[in-house]
Amino acid sequence: MAKRDEIADLLGIISPLETSIKKHEGFRKKSYLDSLGNPTVGWGHLLSSDTPAGIEYPELVLEEFFRQDVDAAIEDFGRLPLSTKSRKQLLPAQQEVLIEMIFNMGLPKVKRFKKMLGAIERGDTETAAKEMMKSDWAKQVGGRARTLQKKFMGKENDKNKR
Repeated sequence: MAKRDEIADLLGIISPLETSIKKHEGFRKKSYLDSLGNPTVGWGHLLSSDTPAGIEYPELVLEEFFRQDVDAAIEDFGRLPLSTKSRKQLLPAQQEVLIEMIFNMGLPKVKRFKKMLGAIERGDTETAAKEMMKSDWAKQVGGRARTLQKKFMGKENDKNKR
């Protein structure tokens, strides 16, 4: 029997953004310490620092955490230091990449990508994508960063074109 998310995805209820984030974040019902030592659960939901590892959460609670975290990342996208004009010129896939970066790292860390954001402001997508990869984040998440870079450049399906 298919899981609720698989059915919802087939029906187009879950957005491509949510699907991508869930794929990249992975899922754990029990709290654990992430690669930076932060208590985490579900699809990358940060818990309070005093939460012990190994606490199991109901899946409905984890879905709600996820929805709240996605909503917060979308809202934070509007807080990036970009002009309204630059933000509107971004393709939906490029917006999704930035939102996923915010979901993964948080707005304060994405704001540190000054050269990437400057390139976006100038409309220089190629430089923005290159700058995305010149970071500790790209080293930490590896394939996820490369996938998001390709998506930002509109080349996410290049492997199928060979």
